[in-house]
Amino acid sequence: MESIVDPLTILRQAVKDGKLDEIKMEGDKIEIGRYKYAKKTKTAYRSRKGKGSQYTLGALIFFLRHGKEKYGRYVSMVKGAKLMTVPRTDHAELRDYLEGRTDSSPYVDTMALMETKPIQLKEAKHQKPKTFDHAMDVEEKEVGTEDQIKRMERQWAGRNSKLDHPTISFKKITSIFRQVEKEIVKEHRKRDRSREKRSSEDKHKRHKHSHKKHNRHKDSKQIGKSPARRRSSSSISLPKILKVVTASDGSMMHIPKKRYLSSDHKYRPIIIVPTASSSLITLWNAKYFLQHKKYIPSKEIQRTMKKKPRYVEIKRPSLHNPKRSVEYIIVDQVEKLSYEEWHQVVAVFASGALWQFKYYPLKSPAEIFERFCGFHVYMKTGGQNKVKKNIENWKVHKLALSSLRHQDKDVCYAFWKIVSPILQARYSNLMI
Repeated sequence: MESIVDPLTILRQAVKDGKLDEIKMEGDKIEIGRYKYAKKTKTAYRSRKGKGSQYTLGALIFFLRHGKEKYGRYVSMVKGAKLMTVPRTDHAELRDYLEGRTDSSPYVDTMALMETKPIQLKEAKHQKPKTFDHAMDVEEKEVGTEDQIKRMERQWAGRNSKLDHPTISFKKITSIFRQVEKEIVKEHRKRDRSREKRSSEDKHKRHKHSHKKHNRHKDSKQIGKSPARRRSSSSISLPKILKVVTASDGSMMHIPKKRYLSSDHKYRPIIIVPTASSSLITLWNAKYFLQHKKYIPSKEIQRTMKKKPRYVEIKRPSLHNPKRSVEYIIVDQVEKLSYEEWHQVVAVFASGALWQFKYYPLKSPAEIFERFCGFHVYMKTGGQNKVKKNIENWKVHKLALSSLRHQDKDVCYAFWKIVSPILQARYSNLMI
């Protein structure tokens, strides 16, 4: 009578029970307990790390008995027995699996069980069934009860076993997914860069269009003028910026042609602060005052900063679109500003000392504060205003600080309230 039982499982059980020596190999037949197999019956274990063919039952039994011999001698014995050779690379894992030291192996091909020929059950000695009923009685005596049969059953294949098939690799599919993922990420990055580039170009076009629209009635007067003079044409009545400065000692100094700031700051408004340490507003604390609306003495900030910056950037809401922010540049090295950059200056903080204007490209402080919006910040103490004499004679806006820091924001608001309408009236060429 035939019944489907995995020969590999039967062999492992016999080895675990210490019955390897009781297995009989006679001719082309193998007897394992009450089961009979052909010697060339294929098992579910595949050779060469799961990439080769299925081992035969005879080859596995021969390996268990003689596999510990020197490999050369073992190969000679296998050839003499005309059986399948177990490569040296499979020895350790195969022996561990067959002797029960490991419960599973990735090289067991469960799909191969479907191709295994049915087991020949050993017939009862001295009994030759003559009828079907008699044959059934013999089978029940040999195999046992139905519960025993169910315990011996093994699942051929399942969803997971098919995915874990030792001879079928899914690496190609996962590599395809990774490649697709990389292409998607690359496309997103390319799209983002393109979007940023278009946004920058549109921003520049809008600025040029607004400038052209504002000055279209003066186009006839712009022919032949330099870019710097063309940008200042909206304020023709203002004092002209000179290209050569005459110092107090009579020496001549040419205004630099090379820009002090980078080309990225070409359309940014510039605010000038004094270099004098006695001035309340300097390059050290200008950002805290004009952006954060808080006055901090310059000396306190110098203790925390190792080096003085070349310039400082602050951000303010745009006068045209409050949802967008624009940058203002604050400098104190006026002798390094180019002729073109002087046309970007919108405000000047005065300390009260005449030497502050030594390198300004205008003839006098009166012309300077006629051309640029002037400011002087002083400290109000004891209810008295301590303002230097020169400041009283110049056209500058006086901003008084007190010892109460919560009032600093009111002073800052006063500064921007004065500057904003002047920016809109005179500096249409700048990004404001």
